[in-house]
Amino acid sequence: MSTILKNNFNSAIIGIGHPLFDLIVTNVDQEFLHRYQLESDDAILADNERHQILCDELIENFNDIQFVPGGSIQNTIRVAQWFFDQPNVCTIFGCIGNDDFGHQMKCKIEQEDHVKSVYCIDNTRPTGKCVCLINVDSNGSHHRSLITFLDACHGFRMEILQQNLSLFNNTRIIYTSGFFLISNPDCVQLLAELCRKSSNDIKFALNLSASYVVKNHSQRLLQIFPYVDLLFGNENEAFALAETLEWDKDDKIDDIVEKMAHLESKKTNRTVIITQGPDEIIVVSTNSFVQKFPVPSIPTGEIIDTNGSGDAFVGGFLAYHLTGHSMIDCINAGTYAAQQVIRCCGCTLPESNELRLSN
Repeated sequence: MSTILKNNFNSAIIGIGHPLFDLIVTNVDQEFLHRYQLESDDAILADNERHQILCDELIENFNDIQFVPGGSIQNTIRVAQWFFDQPNVCTIFGCIGNDDFGHQMKCKIEQEDHVKSVYCIDNTRPTGKCVCLINVDSNGSHHRSLITFLDACHGFRMEILQQNLSLFNNTRIIYTSGFFLISNPDCVQLLAELCRKSSNDIKFALNLSASYVVKNHSQRLLQIFPYVDLLFGNENEAFALAETLEWDKDDKIDDIVEKMAHLESKKTNRTVIITQGPDEIIVVSTNSFVQKFPVPSIPTGEIIDTNGSGDAFVGGFLAYHLTGHSMIDCINAGTYAAQQVIRCCGCTLPESNELRLSN
């Protein structure tokens, strides 16, 4: 770890995204899903008419609801902070409602996760939520159905960044997503330029987020790609990008990741990290060849919920990247975090961390 990081660790990693409050229910049956026209192993945006009373019904009828801070960027920031004893190494920006869910989430983020939160407050819309309904089939396998209510997430304002630019004085990594890019392109552009002009060599990290983001918003992604130092995604998103950019249909995943690393860049080097579930993780940098890292197997019976595992991987990776570790150490930290999360419901973390970093 460098001396600079030791002396200036506050807000060293800053995430900006859509903070959600996850409501997790573990014993939902198929009849309940069908009543709300939901499918197992699916993720959708809420339909206000169809899903309006869903949260109220869950709170009224299920006693075992877990309330966990969520949202892809916030998950990653929470996991990255989990690797440090020092509080406030990581900071999250986002927008929440002026309601009980928002107050609960801020309390949990700061007091339990030790993450600094900088939230806009939207007085007209409720805090965004992600309902995670888990059901178990006859074979004992766990399935999840995700319903996202973005609500106040849409209310993020540029002014909250401009009012808190001093927080970025010690920052080494800024992390955001394709999801946030769609709704707040001007904010993402501001942060990308901040990284490019910084004398501190701030790394700009981006997650592709979802295949539909890649397919439907490719122009916005291409506009921001030149600023990206660290690009995260999975194989489905990588293939979606190749299809959208009309690359050779015979390209294998290795070829696609290599092309992603060599897209136009305003930086000297870009690293692309693509996960493939239980299969090898592929890493390509502008200045290096394709690297592949195997993922340790985990017994199927220990897998409770894969929701948040990709976010957790990035969190572990960024924590170790921040502290100057090798690529294999960063991958191992990411994999370790992901495999801790999939043993739990939602992006929840055990108290112990075998790979915790000392400052």
